[in-house]
Amino acid sequence: MNLFVPIRRRRSSTWRLALLMLATGGSVRHPQWVVEEAALFEGGVNVCVSPRSSVVAAAKLRGGDPSQRNPGTTDISSVTTMARELLRAPPQRKREVKGEACAAAPCWPDARGKGAARMAKEGGKRRGMRGGTLLANARGKGAARMAYLIVVHDARTLDDALVLYRSIRTANSIVLLHMDTKFPHAMASLHEHRLYSESKTCGCGSVFHADSVHSSEWGQWSMNFPTLWALELLANDEKFKDRWDVFVNLSGDTLPTLAPHRVEEMFGENGPLFGTNFVTSRSSETGLLPTPVSMFPPRFHKRGHYGAAPRLTFSDARGTTVHHNVTVEIHFGSQWMALTKEFSKYVSDGLKDPTSLPHALRAWLIHSDKLMSDETFFPTLLANAPPFNGTLPVSAADGSLEGPLRGRLFHLRYERMDEHMPRAFGFYPGEQRYAIPPGVNVTERPWGPYFLGAYDLANIKASGALYVRKVSALVEPSLTRVLPVDDLFRLPDIGWPENAVTLTEVPDWEKTKAKLIAKAKQSRQLEEEDYNNEEDSKDDEEEEL
Repeated sequence: MNLFVPIRRRRSSTWRLALLMLATGGSVRHPQWVVEEAALFEGGVNVCVSPRSSVVAAAKLRGGDPSQRNPGTTDISSVTTMARELLRAPPQRKREVKGEACAAAPCWPDARGKGAARMAKEGGKRRGMRGGTLLANARGKGAARMAYLIVVHDARTLDDALVLYRSIRTANSIVLLHMDTKFPHAMASLHEHRLYSESKTCGCGSVFHADSVHSSEWGQWSMNFPTLWALELLANDEKFKDRWDVFVNLSGDTLPTLAPHRVEEMFGENGPLFGTNFVTSRSSETGLLPTPVSMFPPRFHKRGHYGAAPRLTFSDARGTTVHHNVTVEIHFGSQWMALTKEFSKYVSDGLKDPTSLPHALRAWLIHSDKLMSDETFFPTLLANAPPFNGTLPVSAADGSLEGPLRGRLFHLRYERMDEHMPRAFGFYPGEQRYAIPPGVNVTERPWGPYFLGAYDLANIKASGALYVRKVSALVEPSLTRVLPVDDLFRLPDIGWPENAVTLTEVPDWEKTKAKLIAKAKQSRQLEEEDYNNEEDSKDDEEEEL
């Protein structure tokens, strides 16, 4: 049995753990998947505690090997004794135990129920918010229920996805994980991964579901499969269909910039993003709005590939009126989106209706062998299907989102994708970017998206983006230690220097020592050669005499 146990200073933590054990009958048979990294916290923070985890934590505290302990049953007396040992340990040792255990991934604050106002007030003081109103509204009336899809295609993105999962899981969220079938032994790898074990024991009340169903080929229609798989589940599966309001798909190497309760508030009924569908990222030519193909220069590759707009026959969103031979302008955006439940259901249901626009557009994209359909299918539907074309972002004169976030939110997603530079409208990048370190088994397409790091923080902050990619601890771990935050104003203005950044090599004593030894040998050889030359000269002089 695994529960969230708030341990407070006013009550005995040992007593609480004893109650937990009593609730399970005093003796627990542990499933094989129970995480061995979990511990007890003090201070009223919601943490994930299981009977097995307390045994492991205490074993680590004693300096023993938890793997040698009996994984079968644990009685209440031994657990309470171990809990006392943990609570009486020196602070440094407690921190070590916490670092080794589930403490690496605490749940985000929950401002619901009793104490919400107190938490909001305290949160406001800590975070510099006015009266803590943002925390007070989070997860309260009007906060959006988020449904996330994480897309993973290899071991590296699965590792990155663990950091992402910890940044989005809340009691108000659904987290779906799709693993590409090209990933060898995908589900077996997941079941052995910490992400899976944390989803079982430290899910913070979120609903988690993972599967490996589709294989996506770059540029092909199959790139849409994971997103469509998720929308079908969310729309029709009894486990999900009435539990979400906003759908967001994310690559495994994405990070949110804002804490999840802030995101829930922003998409909620009283938030500035409520009812808006976002289908672009920073690399989109026209900012928050998808780009009509006709806007690209005549010889630009995207316009050349898609050619003239198709003429399609379809019924309207209500299914009451049939439109014949309608010109449907193709729009480019991003495959990474934030969609309302209503539009998501329109797409999911429409693909099963032969008379609908989603069905007709999909058929045209596939039969005409159009590439990059993951960047055109959803943006084109959104731009051409009333009433949903009225849910596109309203862009202010400066390109930011009209309303409370004017001048602050310019892109929902920040990425550096310097594709086909200069771009369609002449933009050419003027800043450096991070290169993949030597020896790291990570591949990167020449045109991006490129990996981000600490020097990108100023641009991320200025963009107001809610999500950034690509972020990987293998390439540059700094962002994983900074994001997410409660307010983008808390991010430091660290940007790329005007003068190019040049880094020294990583100090390597063995390499330096080898160079010193080689230099010493060379000097010794030179000395020996000089000595031998002097001796030969003396011999020559003696012979002449």
